[in-house]
Amino acid sequence: MQNSGTGSVITFEEQHEFKSVLHRLTSDQTYAEAVRQKQAEVAPLWGRLDGKSGQRLVDLARRLLPAPKDHASGR
Repeated sequence: MQNSGTGSVITFEEQHEFKSVLHRLTSDQTYAEAVRQKQAEVAPLWGRLDGKSGQRLVDLARRLLPAPKDHASGR
């Protein structure tokens, strides 16, 4: 089991590790709150959950890529 550098992500390789942390998160309110606070601190770095990610990707592509040529007009 590993903790990320920020302490906001916990990774597991074994099922018993997952069960152990899940039990601790559900039984130790202080631990659960500490993990929640760490996650809240870094959440802005991970992205936005607003349903607009597709539009942001299209907007970014339009800014970065050259405009397509209009083959009908020769431009």
